[in-house]
Amino acid sequence: MLLAVLTVLLSLPRVAQCVWYWYNVTTLTSDVADAGSHSPFYYTIIGTNGETAEYDADNTWDDRQRGATDTWTWYDDTDIGEFRCIRIRMSGDDDWGFDWVIL
Repeated sequence: MLLAVLTVLLSLPRVAQCVWYWYNVTTLTSDVADAGSHSPFYYTIIGTNGETAEYDADNTWDDRQRGATDTWTWYDDTDIGEFRCIRIRMSGDDDWGFDWVIL
């Protein structure tokens, strides 16, 4: 019986090891009238080897306010290679004015 169980276990396909990559995105919202936004904000990190999934950037507090710095941290299993750009997408009825985005 033990030999039969070991034979079955050894014949199962091997599972590749999963590697996770951590990313931080920090933004500075402009310090001008109406620069802040409450609209949903999404980002994708793009590199020489591919891109991450699209992530929802929404902290539990009131983020993306005028003059504020916000940071979002997440992980993805995609090795993007060398960083090339960040794609930012918004949905909703207001705009968002930012001074810079750092990855």
